[in-house]
Amino acid sequence: MRIKLRANACIYAIILSFLAFSAKCLADTIILKDGSKVDGLIVEKSNSFIKADVEGVELKFYNKDIKEIIPAEKDMAIANEKYAELEKNSLLDKVLELSNIKKQIESMPARIGEEYAQYKERIPANMYEPGSKIMTESFSAQDIYFSVVEYFKANYRRDYLFEIKEFMGSPLCEKISGLEQKASGSKALEEMKDFAKSLGETPPAKERSELIKKLDEAVGATSMQIETVITMYKGINLAIDPVVTEDKRLTPGELELVTSQMRQELKNMLKNVISISFLYAYQSLSDDELKQYVNFWSSDAGKWFNETSSKAFMTAMDKASKKAALKFADLAGKNKKSDTQEESHFFKKGGEWIRR
Repeated sequence: MRIKLRANACIYAIILSFLAFSAKCLADTIILKDGSKVDGLIVEKSNSFIKADVEGVELKFYNKDIKEIIPAEKDMAIANEKYAELEKNSLLDKVLELSNIKKQIESMPARIGEEYAQYKERIPANMYEPGSKIMTESFSAQDIYFSVVEYFKANYRRDYLFEIKEFMGSPLCEKISGLEQKASGSKALEEMKDFAKSLGETPPAKERSELIKKLDEAVGATSMQIETVITMYKGINLAIDPVVTEDKRLTPGELELVTSQMRQELKNMLKNVISISFLYAYQSLSDDELKQYVNFWSSDAGKWFNETSSKAFMTAMDKASKKAALKFADLAGKNKKSDTQEESHFFKKGGEWIRR
């Protein structure tokens, strides 16, 4: 009997708290000129004052003291809008984390730094170190992630994101994620070389090879890797253009020609590398498990996510490149001004020497 009473007491407490919450949500909000806010149901209005029921107590407020009254419906709409925005941010953050996009973005500044080092000979010595700082600031993981999230928000599909989140949290995806993590270790890279050699002697079954090919196409692994390399190359060239000397600068036509050649070379090289890495990483998966994985990424939700992810990343990198280019232009302008000042100082001193 005591247990029953306690249970009933809990139920009543929940109902009362819910009713209190509902009453608060349905209350009008009275904002006074001194900045304070009062939640209550307006029960009377006149030319000089209003009366509101505030938690069972009737209070009078004079119009001259009131800045604004937000009706219950509007207040509820604002609350719903804020909730929808919070839900959107939470859902996007979770999906980007589960899909490893967040992790890839976090590694991007280091990759940009390594790539930037390859351009040292094309950048004036006195601008290389300041340029390195510019690249770090412009291609920060935080800014790239923010741009990616903003792109997803502009192309938001709540239904698809919930579907993706549910699938990525499934036992199959958790298993695949573990296999991918294991295959990315330094020990696994050595094993993969031996595995690649063994494929020459014992090729995989035709059905398995077809599944791996379909998986590559479904997740866009090869195309995404190619576009990432091309985007980084074009982005850095665009960024450093203001400080590169005329003889070492690529024209837009030359840049397009080089990237076109790179794309074809990368396609021939990466397709084979990714196939081997997939065969190695997923060797413990059955054909049925691989089919389930391929089928999901071939679905409308899967296609939307991969396409949106790719475009979001390219857009974020383009923004970062343009931001860096502006800073490099500013750096070039400062150095030019500094050189002119030194030159003027030199001639001024020379003139004084001649006069003496």
